[in-house]
Amino acid sequence: MARLFRLVAYWELESWLYQNTDKALALCLANPACRGGHADLLAAWAADRGLLDETPSPSERMCFGKPHHRAILDHFPTAAAVSADKSLAVFVDAMRGCDALLGALRRTHTPR
Repeated sequence: MARLFRLVAYWELESWLYQNTDKALALCLANPACRGGHADLLAAWAADRGLLDETPSPSERMCFGKPHHRAILDHFPTAAAVSADKSLAVFVDAMRGCDALLGALRRTHTPR
C-alpha cells in the first residue's frame, strides 16, 4: 500500500497547473480578446498560491483554456507551488516518503 499514491488536489488538478502564473499571464497578455484582463487574478494567485487549491475550475476563469495546458507546464515553478503548503505539497511529501520510488528515481536519474 505504501507504493500507492492518491494524485488529488484539494479542488482539482488544474489548481496545480495554474501555479505557473508567469506563463499564464504571458498567454493572457498575448490573447487579443483579453490583453491582460486577468492580470489582477493571476497576481492574487501568485501572491497567495494557496488560493488556487480553493478555486473551482481555474481554466474557466481564464481567457485561454485547456488547449494551452501543455504550454503552462513549461518552466513550472515547482518550489513555489510546493511552498504553498497545500495539496501539491502533501503529494510531494508522500512521494518523498516512498523508499521504492526514491530508489527507482536514483537508478534512472543522472545528476547534472
